[in-house]
Amino acid sequence: MSEAKKITLIIVDDYANFLEGISAFLLRLEQYEILAIFSSGPVLLEEIWNYDPDVILLDIKMPWLNGLEIAKRLNSFGVKFRLIAVTMH
Repeated sequence: MSEAKKITLIIVDDYANFLEGISAFLLRLEQYEILAIFSSGPVLLEEIWNYDPDVILLDIKMPWLNGLEIAKRLNSFGVKFRLIAVTMH
């Protein structure tokens, strides 16, 4: 029996406790593989070329660049991804 393809993720959030909690939760689920975790949008924009995620879990409200602006830039780069936006608001 072949193994199902894992959903690959990049997680981006400036709140360390959220990053720790969500990554610990997802690591326990076999169907997900975390490719990278970033604490800021500018770092994601620099590093995205090293990854090919199925999904980017992206905080909407972050310093320097908000999540919506990051998503627009990724789209303008031609990066193909699904977005899950998260926010405390």
